[in-house]
Amino acid sequence: MPTGLVLRYQDTAGLVAELLVSLDVFEMLQRLNDGYRPSVEEEQGYYLSLAVFKNLLGSAPYQEVLLSTSGHDFYRVARQADGRLEMSRVREEVA
Repeated sequence: MPTGLVLRYQDTAGLVAELLVSLDVFEMLQRLNDGYRPSVEEEQGYYLSLAVFKNLLGSAPYQEVLLSTSGHDFYRVARQADGRLEMSRVREEVA
């Protein structure tokens, strides 16, 4: 029986970032989303693995980011070929 899922990022330069999302990590992510501040002990455990994953992803080269204040409405900031940054609202696709 599966006990979690693995989020894995790998780029062509060989950078690999991996995070095991167990039920405990998932619950902590939900609590963080609700404004919870982890204790020192929690920061040394699950929160530390999240920080390492985030820092590894942050070191990867990218051309766009998604921004959201609500977790539902997203805006894309993309770097164009000429170096300009362009922001646009991400619209939900209707199937």
